[in-house]
Amino acid sequence: MKEITPINYYKSRTFICKRCHETVTTIEGALDRRTQFCSDLCSRRYWRHPHQYKKVQ
Repeated sequence: MKEITPINYYKSRTFICKRCHETVTTIEGALDRRTQFCSDLCSRRYWRHPHQYKKVQ
């Protein structure tokens, strides 16, 4: 019989999107690996023109 591997659950975390500066809170327990951008669209737009955006501290 195969061993069942446990699912990795994440704690909720809050961060600010690098592109749109929205505060994002991930859901506890969901496999949500976002850490810098609120969506894939923000990620793509940021990397096309990274010099246009100011760093968030």
